[in-house]
Amino acid sequence: MPHVHPTQADIASRLRWVLGFNVLITGAQWLFAYLSSSLSLFSDALHNTSDILSIGISLWVLRLASRKARFEGRAALINGGLLIGVSLYLIQESVHRLFVPVPIYSMEVIALAALGAVVNGLSAWVLHRDSKSDLNLHISYLHMFTDVVTSIVVCLGGISMYLWECYWLDSVLSIAVSLYILVATIKLFLSYRAKNETF
Repeated sequence: MPHVHPTQADIASRLRWVLGFNVLITGAQWLFAYLSSSLSLFSDALHNTSDILSIGISLWVLRLASRKARFEGRAALINGGLLIGVSLYLIQESVHRLFVPVPIYSMEVIALAALGAVVNGLSAWVLHRDSKSDLNLHISYLHMFTDVVTSIVVCLGGISMYLWECYWLDSVLSIAVSLYILVATIKLFLSYRAKNETF
């Protein structure tokens, strides 16, 4: 059965659902990142915030239907730039926290990271089917997928901190996740540039 490309209305509808999911989970993560003092949960919340901006930009591009080809590459550049900026900031903060570790309330980290993995997994599933047919949909899907990976890693780290009180692991996980996001985004940029002369 041939694959039917999604209409702009289909894409916008999916992006709105994903935006709603992320607003809810991000608000909860910001609150519990503050309550738990977890930098890795903070990094997850900050990354989710960049997702909200990313999806908002993608929805904005869809409204410019007549000039979509012109703005698609620019929006992708902004979206990817958000990921790179967030990653570099988190690496800086994590290195500082690595030398000055603080106690982490691990149960909050475990609960919110697990919830984040479920919500972002659902969001990634909603976007995955047609992500290869639209650049900004693919960027949004990448945001969701990396958030699933981030949340799983943070959840496992929270379990480790709860069992062994190795609070330095919070910073190590933040650095590892940030590097992963950084590399994945750069690879996406290089792949897109190979197919297009300019953004």
